[in-house]
Amino acid sequence: MVAQPIVLDHIYVLFFAVIYPVYGYFSYQRILRLIEQGNGPSRNKLYLETMIWHWAIMLLGVLLWLYMERSWASMGFSFDPDWMFYLGALIAGSVIILLVLQIKGLKSASDERIQSLHKQIESAKPILPHSRAELHMFYKISITAGIVEELLWRGILIWYLSHYMPVWAAAIISAVSFGLAHSYQGMSKVPMVTAVGAVFTALYLMTGSIWVPMILHACMDILQGRLVYDALRHRLTAKI
Repeated sequence: MVAQPIVLDHIYVLFFAVIYPVYGYFSYQRILRLIEQGNGPSRNKLYLETMIWHWAIMLLGVLLWLYMERSWASMGFSFDPDWMFYLGALIAGSVIILLVLQIKGLKSASDERIQSLHKQIESAKPILPHSRAELHMFYKISITAGIVEELLWRGILIWYLSHYMPVWAAAIISAVSFGLAHSYQGMSKVPMVTAVGAVFTALYLMTGSIWVPMILHACMDILQGRLVYDALRHRLTAKI
C-alpha cells in the first residue's frame, strides 16, 4: 500500500508546482529587461543554471521517496507492457516522426512559413538556441526537461493529488499546472503548453509508465530546438 503524503510532500509539491514557476516567471521578465539593456546573461549560462535547478529539485523528490521507502512504481518507473503500452509508444513515435519531417520540410519552406514560425516563437526567442554551441547545450536542457518535468508533473504530482481526488481530476490539474509553469513564454502560450501536457498525461495513464512521456518530452524539446535553430539560420541565409 502506498504511503499517504506527509507534511514534507505538501511543502515539496508547493515548491516545485507553485513557488518555482512563479520565481521562474519573474526571473525571466528580469532577464528580458537586462537583454533590452544589453546586459543579459548568455544563453548557455541560462541553460546551465536551469539544468542545475531542475536536477536539484528532482533530487529532493528522489531523496524524499527514499526516505519514505516508497515504491518506484508509484512514481511511474514501471515497465509491464500490454497493448495500451504499445499503443502509447506508437503515438509517441508518430509525433516524433512528424516533428522530424517538419524539420526536413523547413529546407523548402516558403518565406511566409518561416515568418509564421518566427512569430510563434517570438516571446521565447531570447532563450532559444541561435548558434551551434547553444544548440548542443539546448539538447542537454531538453533531456533534463524531459526527465525532470515528467517526473515532477506526471510521476509525483499525479501521485500526490490522487490521494485527494479522482485520478482524472488529478490528471487535469497536472496538465493545467504544467501549462502555467511555462507562462514565462507568454500567457498566450499557456493553452498550447497545457494541451501538450495533457498529451503527456494521457500517455502516462495509458501506458502506466513514466518512460513513454519522458522520452517523448525530451525528443519534442530537442527537435523543436533544432527547428528553431534551422529557422533562424534560414532567415540569416535569406538576408545574405
